[in-house]
Amino acid sequence: MSLHSIQISESVCTRLAIYADKQGVTWEQAIDNMLTECSREDSRFQSRQTETVFSGRSEIVFLPNKENFKRDLLETKRAFVRLFYSDGHTETKTWNAQNFRENSDVVGNLRSGYLRDSAKKGIVKAEVSVEPFGN
Repeated sequence: MSLHSIQISESVCTRLAIYADKQGVTWEQAIDNMLTECSREDSRFQSRQTETVFSGRSEIVFLPNKENFKRDLLETKRAFVRLFYSDGHTETKTWNAQNFRENSDVVGNLRSGYLRDSAKKGIVKAEVSVEPFGN
């Protein structure tokens, strides 16, 4: 196995030393652990394909997809709905789904609630997730 050198700033060097010390590993092991975790995160991100449904004029994007969203909503009884308007602004609402059941219609609930009269309100798209949206 050949060895390679890399140049890093003093601040990154200090952070790496602290990280490796806390983990009780060598610098090489610390870097390898970080790269492994990044690969896992990348894999999880790639496997989180979204599912888009068109309801009238509004597009509904389920994160990660409709089936998993519904399963998670049944468990958490709460979701976040991000509404996109034709003028470019967005608005995020919290969906309290205490009455949502296994036989409930996710799209129907959204259309009769947050997306009611969506064309009149200028809503062109909605994203729904049980996880809060990052800003």
